[in-house]
Amino acid sequence: MRKKPQYLCTECRLEFDEPIYKTIEELIGIFYLDEDVAAVHDKCFISKDKWKNQQNLSQVKYWLQREKAKTKFSDNIGKEAFLLYLNDNIKYLSFDDTITACKKCAFNFDLNNIELCPKCKKYYKGVTYPTCINCLPEDKRKTALEIIEFGKAWRAMHQELGID
Repeated sequence: MRKKPQYLCTECRLEFDEPIYKTIEELIGIFYLDEDVAAVHDKCFISKDKWKNQQNLSQVKYWLQREKAKTKFSDNIGKEAFLLYLNDNIKYLSFDDTITACKKCAFNFDLNNIELCPKCKKYYKGVTYPTCINCLPEDKRKTALEIIEFGKAWRAMHQELGID
């Protein structure tokens, strides 16, 4: 047995006998006229061309604008990309923003995100901090150690409860 009406819009639950087919250009034209109706038109219309309702209407608009920009500005984009590439190579070859480190310090900097404290040259510190905990002023050191102890207590409690 066949259901009458044959089609059903899954969003608005409207039933209809004949689907309305529109090209993607027509849908985009409707979208440009009123962006608020995009969701309704996206669900209730079917496109028979390359998009086949796999994308929503705003994404189709974005991709069409992107393709238009790529074709229109491809020369400028290529030149700009090449200049950025040259600037990066010049910076790389001039050794700006580079450090010379031993194997241990390079490992800690790259993988653990820590480096040797510039003040005491003995302990390691996070790269975002100016000094290690031992080189901090007394009040800041006390606060940092309290925070560390609090974190350890929470981790121990989580392990006891089995939620780690």
